[in-house]
Amino acid sequence: FQISGCSLAKPPTDTLSRAELNLRTATEARADQLAPMELQRGREKLESAKKALAAGNYVEARRLAELAEVEAELAEARADAEITRVAADRLRQRGDALRQEMERHTVRGTSTETSKE
Repeated sequence: FQISGCSLAKPPTDTLSRAELNLRTATEARADQLAPMELQRGREKLESAKKALAAGNYVEARRLAELAEVEAELAEARADAEITRVAADRLRQRGDALRQEMERHTVRGTSTETSKE
């Protein structure tokens, strides 16, 4: 008498729930716009995990759900990185504009002082 390891395994519902939550969080972080490939892979892994769960293949369902979690985390991190990069670019541009404005004022101030002498 032998019992399959899969039949005794607990359904990975917690893992699937975490993957779903991570995918929602990534979507809220604009990953659908900024990291669409990673987000799509995560969604596909989650769908495959649900199918494996429905088929009773809990080990495969857990593995796929964990991969979905990782893809969602990667999508969120890439989206966050892109948002940070854009913000840094904007700050750099503002700094450059201010520096140019200061240089123009410095040049004007110097030529005004020279003409007064």
